[in-house]
Amino acid sequence: MSSEPDHSPAAALRASTWSATLRRITERITNWRNWKLPVKLGAVVLVPVVFALALGTLQIQGQVAKSDE
Repeated sequence: MSSEPDHSPAAALRASTWSATLRRITERITNWRNWKLPVKLGAVVLVPVVFALALGTLQIQGQVAKSDE
């Protein structure tokens, strides 16, 4: 295997395809006004749940560390 970068047309096509795909995904995520209602409801429910779980985990870890002292 050589350590030289691949400048072949196939590599350029893969890079441009990847870039276009990433751009489409980013546009779909950030353009939330076009999300369907179940997706919006899922996001509205999921974000606070994940936040609460993270804070709860930190609280439990703190209490466990405090009890070990």
